[in-house]
Amino acid sequence: MTIVAALAYTGAVLAMAAGLTKLVNPRGAVTAMRAMLLPSSSTLVRAGAVAELTCGALVLAWGSWLPRLLLAFAYVGFAIFSLAVLRSEREVPCGCFGPGGATPGWRHVSLDVVLAIALVAFGARRLPSALGLVRESAPLGVATVAVVAVASLLAATFLSGSETARAGRDDA
Repeated sequence: MTIVAALAYTGAVLAMAAGLTKLVNPRGAVTAMRAMLLPSSSTLVRAGAVAELTCGALVLAWGSWLPRLLLAFAYVGFAIFSLAVLRSEREVPCGCFGPGGATPGWRHVSLDVVLAIALVAFGARRLPSALGLVRESAPLGVATVAVVAVASLLAATFLSGSETARAGRDDA
């Protein structure tokens, strides 16, 4: 497993977790989008959540470049949204994982950009999907799942921090 693959798998798991959360409760994302004067509704957010969940699942299950590229585009969109929030200087919850959460800051932008780059690089290198990796080598697959689970939890925790996210805005 390469670092690029681990980051791509982590991006897929985060997308699935965020998509599932928004599918169940779209309120946080609707609030964030409305605060930035973007079109928003529960239906629109849920449709995006299904796309996020589907792309994440396909990145993990299918060895094609297409879902990797689509998820990379989603992360670029998330980074652009976070940059727009930073420029606006509004207190807007990110809506990544449901209601509440931190105001998007540089930590959101940096993680979104890193994951987008990893997904593009992962697609270009034609590395196996997570499912393919488990099929090829069960011990390596299990180790990969463990690493990605921990990385995803750490990334979600990193994104949900509010004090340092705010401090990150003032440093720019």
